[in-house]
Amino acid sequence: MVSLERARELGDAIGMPARRTQSEAFRVVANNPGVARVAFGQLMQLLESNKFDTRLRELMIMRIGWVTGSAYEWTQHWRVATTAGILFVFVSTLRIGAFRTALIMNLEPLTATLLSALVLSEVMTPLQAVGGVTMLAALVAFQLWK
Repeated sequence: MVSLERARELGDAIGMPARRTQSEAFRVVANNPGVARVAFGQLMQLLESNKFDTRLRELMIMRIGWVTGSAYEWTQHWRVATTAGILFVFVSTLRIGAFRTALIMNLEPLTATLLSALVLSEVMTPLQAVGGVTMLAALVAFQLWK
Protein backbone atom coordinates (compact mmCIF):
# COMPACT_ATOMS: atom_id res chain seq x y z
CA MET A 1 0.00 0.00 0.00
CA VAL A 2 1.39 3.38 -0.96
CA SER A 3 1.53 6.30 1.44
CA LEU A 4 -1.29 8.83 1.59
CA GLU A 5 1.02 11.44 0.07
CA ARG A 6 1.96 9.18 -2.88
CA ALA A 7 -1.71 8.29 -3.37
CA ARG A 8 -2.62 12.00 -3.50
CA GLU A 9 0.13 12.64 -6.04
CA LEU A 10 -1.07 9.83 -8.27
CA GLY A 11 -4.66 10.98 -7.84
CA ASP A 12 -3.73 14.50 -8.92
CA ALA A 13 -1.91 13.08 -11.96
CA ILE A 14 -4.98 11.16 -13.13
CA GLY A 15 -7.51 13.85 -12.20
CA MET A 16 -8.99 12.10 -9.22
CA PRO A 17 -10.52 14.12 -6.33
CA ALA A 18 -8.32 14.07 -3.21
CA ARG A 19 -11.09 12.53 -1.08
CA ARG A 20 -11.09 9.45 -3.33
CA THR A 21 -7.34 8.88 -3.03
CA GLN A 22 -7.49 8.18 0.70
CA SER A 23 -9.25 4.84 0.39
CA GLU A 24 -7.27 1.70 1.08
CA ALA A 25 -8.48 0.22 -2.20
CA PHE A 26 -6.92 3.07 -4.17
CA ARG A 27 -3.73 2.99 -2.12
CA VAL A 28 -3.29 -0.74 -2.82
CA VAL A 29 -3.96 -0.45 -6.55
CA ALA A 30 -1.70 2.63 -6.70
CA ASN A 31 1.26 0.25 -6.47
CA ASN A 32 0.65 -0.19 -10.20
CA PRO A 33 -0.11 3.32 -11.53
CA GLY A 34 -1.20 2.04 -14.95
CA VAL A 35 -3.85 -0.22 -13.44
CA ALA A 36 -4.91 2.51 -11.01
CA ARG A 37 -5.30 4.96 -13.89
CA VAL A 38 -7.54 2.63 -15.88
CA ALA A 39 -9.55 1.09 -13.02
CA PHE A 40 -10.16 4.27 -11.08
CA GLY A 41 -10.67 6.28 -14.26
CA GLN A 42 -13.67 4.10 -15.05
CA LEU A 43 -14.81 4.16 -11.44
CA MET A 44 -14.63 7.94 -11.34
CA GLN A 45 -16.62 8.13 -14.56
CA LEU A 46 -19.38 6.09 -12.91
CA LEU A 47 -19.24 7.88 -9.55
CA GLU A 48 -18.63 11.49 -10.55
CA SER A 49 -20.00 11.82 -14.09
CA ASN A 50 -22.81 9.30 -13.98
CA LYS A 51 -25.63 10.00 -16.41
CA PHE A 52 -27.55 6.79 -15.66
CA ASP A 53 -31.06 7.04 -14.35
CA THR A 54 -31.05 6.18 -10.63
CA ARG A 55 -33.32 3.20 -11.14
CA LEU A 56 -31.23 1.79 -13.98
CA ARG A 57 -28.03 2.20 -11.95
CA GLU A 58 -29.55 0.41 -8.96
CA LEU A 59 -30.86 -2.43 -11.12
CA MET A 60 -27.39 -2.89 -12.63
CA ILE A 61 -25.74 -2.89 -9.19
CA MET A 62 -28.27 -5.36 -7.82
CA ARG A 63 -27.91 -7.66 -10.83
CA ILE A 64 -24.13 -7.67 -10.47
CA GLY A 65 -24.53 -8.29 -6.73
CA TRP A 66 -26.86 -11.24 -7.34
CA VAL A 67 -24.76 -12.82 -10.09
CA THR A 68 -21.53 -12.49 -8.10
CA GLY A 69 -23.14 -13.63 -4.85
CA SER A 70 -22.37 -10.37 -3.07
CA ALA A 71 -24.74 -10.25 -0.11
CA TYR A 72 -23.62 -6.70 0.71
CA GLU A 73 -24.52 -5.30 -2.71
CA TRP A 74 -27.85 -7.09 -2.77
CA THR A 75 -28.97 -6.13 0.74
CA GLN A 76 -27.71 -2.55 0.70
CA HIS A 77 -29.05 -1.70 -2.73
CA TRP A 78 -32.41 -3.41 -2.17
CA ARG A 79 -33.32 -0.55 0.14
CA VAL A 80 -31.98 2.08 -2.25
CA ALA A 81 -33.79 0.48 -5.20
CA THR A 82 -37.16 0.39 -3.47
CA THR A 83 -36.66 3.97 -2.27
CA ALA A 84 -35.82 4.98 -5.84
CA GLY A 85 -39.20 3.66 -6.96
CA ILE A 86 -38.18 0.38 -8.53
CA LEU A 87 -41.14 -1.92 -8.42
CA PHE A 88 -40.81 -5.25 -6.66
CA VAL A 89 -41.47 -7.09 -9.93
CA PHE A 90 -38.28 -5.66 -11.46
CA VAL A 91 -36.22 -6.58 -8.43
CA SER A 92 -37.69 -10.08 -8.44
CA THR A 93 -36.72 -10.41 -12.08
CA LEU A 94 -33.11 -9.92 -11.05
CA ARG A 95 -33.43 -12.67 -8.50
CA ILE A 96 -35.57 -15.38 -10.12
CA GLY A 97 -35.05 -14.49 -13.78
CA ALA A 98 -37.24 -13.05 -16.48
CA PHE A 99 -38.81 -16.37 -17.48
CA ARG A 100 -40.12 -17.23 -14.00
CA THR A 101 -41.24 -13.66 -13.39
CA ALA A 102 -43.25 -13.75 -16.63
CA LEU A 103 -44.88 -17.01 -15.56
CA ILE A 104 -45.90 -15.53 -12.23
CA MET A 105 -47.16 -12.31 -13.82
CA ASN A 106 -49.31 -14.30 -16.26
CA LEU A 107 -51.09 -15.90 -13.33
CA GLU A 108 -52.31 -12.54 -11.98
CA PRO A 109 -55.41 -12.18 -14.21
CA LEU A 110 -56.41 -15.78 -13.57
CA THR A 111 -55.93 -15.35 -9.81
CA ALA A 112 -57.97 -12.14 -9.82
CA THR A 113 -60.80 -13.82 -11.73
CA LEU A 114 -60.84 -16.84 -9.43
CA LEU A 115 -60.74 -14.71 -6.27
CA SER A 116 -63.57 -12.49 -7.52
CA ALA A 117 -65.64 -15.62 -8.16
CA LEU A 118 -64.87 -17.07 -4.72
CA VAL A 119 -64.90 -13.96 -2.54
CA LEU A 120 -67.31 -11.65 -4.35
CA SER A 121 -69.57 -14.35 -5.81
CA GLU A 122 -68.89 -13.13 -9.34
CA VAL A 123 -70.01 -15.50 -12.08
CA MET A 124 -67.29 -16.71 -14.45
CA THR A 125 -68.37 -16.74 -18.06
CA PRO A 126 -67.56 -19.77 -20.20
CA LEU A 127 -65.11 -17.63 -22.18
CA GLN A 128 -63.25 -16.70 -18.97
CA ALA A 129 -63.08 -20.36 -17.97
CA VAL A 130 -61.69 -21.35 -21.38
CA GLY A 131 -59.15 -18.50 -21.11
CA GLY A 132 -58.07 -19.65 -17.65
CA VAL A 133 -57.65 -23.26 -18.72
CA THR A 134 -55.71 -22.15 -21.81
CA MET A 135 -53.45 -19.96 -19.67
CA LEU A 136 -52.74 -22.77 -17.21
CA ALA A 137 -52.06 -25.21 -20.05
CA ALA A 138 -49.63 -22.76 -21.65
CA LEU A 139 -47.80 -22.18 -18.36
CA VAL A 140 -47.47 -25.94 -17.77
CA ALA A 141 -46.29 -26.46 -21.35
CA PHE A 142 -43.65 -23.74 -20.99
CA GLN A 143 -42.42 -25.23 -17.72
CA LEU A 144 -42.12 -28.67 -19.30
CA TRP A 145 -40.52 -27.26 -22.44
CA LYS A 146 -37.93 -25.26 -20.50
